[in-house]
Amino acid sequence: MHFNKLLKMNDIVKYYGLIIICYLIELYFFNFFQFINFIQPEIINFLIRFIMVILTAGIVKFFVFRDSKNFFQLFFILSVINPFMSSTSLFFLFGMLGMNIIIAKIIGDILTSLILFYVLKFFIKV
Repeated sequence: MHFNKLLKMNDIVKYYGLIIICYLIELYFFNFFQFINFIQPEIINFLIRFIMVILTAGIVKFFVFRDSKNFFQLFFILSVINPFMSSTSLFFLFGMLGMNIIIAKIIGDILTSLILFYVLKFFIKV
């Protein structure tokens, strides 16, 4: 089954609308908690991202993919991997390259989302 057939245009708008809202909430919490000096920003990112990704997966399943069974299982697995990839990219961009922490988080999250999107797309085609 092709990805384009699985998602209708209305579903795509709902999906990205929910993702953006949840991501802005995540970014707010990350920015708020990044000033805790005794916890590394990568760990803060991992914890917030893990909670938000699981929450987002549930919201997306409820509002967009109610009737899809296999999609949600794969999406959920990728959502659990997501915080590891996001925190690793944050460590590399912020910790190793010295980028601004918020910019590093956004870039790392975008790269992570793109990688996981294409993995998801690949497995849905199979």
